[in-house]
Amino acid sequence: MNMPDGEPQPLTDLDAVKAFPVWSPDGESIAFSTWNPEEGGHIYRVSSDGGTPERLTEKSAVYQQLAWSKTQDRIVAVRGEDRTYYKSPGPYVPFSTEEFVWIPSDGGTANFITSTEGREQPHFTKGSDRIYLTNNDGELVSIRYDGTDEQTHVKITGGTVPG
Repeated sequence: MNMPDGEPQPLTDLDAVKAFPVWSPDGESIAFSTWNPEEGGHIYRVSSDGGTPERLTEKSAVYQQLAWSKTQDRIVAVRGEDRTYYKSPGPYVPFSTEEFVWIPSDGGTANFITSTEGREQPHFTKGSDRIYLTNNDGELVSIRYDGTDEQTHVKITGGTVPG
C-alpha cells in the first residue's frame, strides 16, 4: 500500500482486542468494540487522528456489528452477555448475538431495541430514523429504535449456487 505520509499507525494502544470499527458520519471519530479478559467487552470512541479512547458503555458485554446513526447521536450494536463468551470452548461463540441495543454516541446506558431473531448487520441510510437489517430469509428490513414497525424493503430470490 502506498501511503502519502508514511506507514499506517494504530489509533490507540488500548490493551484489548479491538473489532468492528465504524466511522462517525462526520469522519471525526471511530467507534469500536473491545474484548479484554479482565474487563470484558465494551464500546469505545477515539478521534480519527488517534489518541486516548473513551469508553462509551457502562455494562460489560459482547458488542458486535456496530453502526453509527447518520444523525451522529446514537451507535447501534448487536449485544450478547459476556458470560457466553467466557463459557465458549473456542473462537466461535454461539448465542452471543442476542439483542440490538443503542447507546448515545457520547456514552451512557445501553437501550434495548429488540431481540435479533435472525436479523443482523445494522446500518442506516441518509436522513433515516430507521435501522436497516438483513435477516435469514434474504430480506432487507427496517425497524424503529423501539424495535417496532418492521418493514420489508427487498427480498432476494432465485437459485442457490451448489456448494
